[in-house]
Amino acid sequence: MEQQIQELVVRRIQYIEYVRRVHSGSLYWLNSVHLSRDDIEAMHYDNNAAQHLFCLGASLPHMIVSNTTQQSYLRSFLALMKEFETFSSAETTKHRLSGVGRFFRAKTKNDKSEESSAPVEFTHLTIYRLPFVPDMYETFGSVCAILVDAYSKILELPGKAPDSYEMLLRLDERVKRGVLDAFVKDVDAMSKNVVRDEAMKIESLLVNI
Repeated sequence: MEQQIQELVVRRIQYIEYVRRVHSGSLYWLNSVHLSRDDIEAMHYDNNAAQHLFCLGASLPHMIVSNTTQQSYLRSFLALMKEFETFSSAETTKHRLSGVGRFFRAKTKNDKSEESSAPVEFTHLTIYRLPFVPDMYETFGSVCAILVDAYSKILELPGKAPDSYEMLLRLDERVKRGVLDAFVKDVDAMSKNVVRDEAMKIESLLVNI
């Protein structure tokens, strides 16, 4: 079981680093297409996505330093990703982002400025009210870097438990689905378009020879 945990963690760290380097422009996607910052920023993400990722990135460091055993760490990490998924859903977005444009602050459990009928109370995810929209390019790159630290921490902690691997599998699926998959899908689609356009240019040149 310990070997399986290590293999999954190492594999995910390598994957996140690969995505981060493609995102930063320091690596070619599938060794074939280089995407610039302008290319990445041309992807159409709504403002909510950047704000959601900002909150996740700001919440991860506290989670990383607040647990002393692998079991408690995985439990907290999984709970954080579940809350992030809930926060990112359409059902809670309207309520949670209604404060955008107010003074920069983090929402706490004792914050009385929210309506008492607030549908969700988060324990691990801190919701920040921003007077601006975070830069998606910088935010995504930062979250990837923090996720590498978060995964690395898993292997450093004692207190392994029989259900650790199962928790890690559920956690890993949420990280992929909630943070990485959308970017990878868009990069892959954009890269295929670039390759197709280049192939058409070459074909046009060959026809005119």
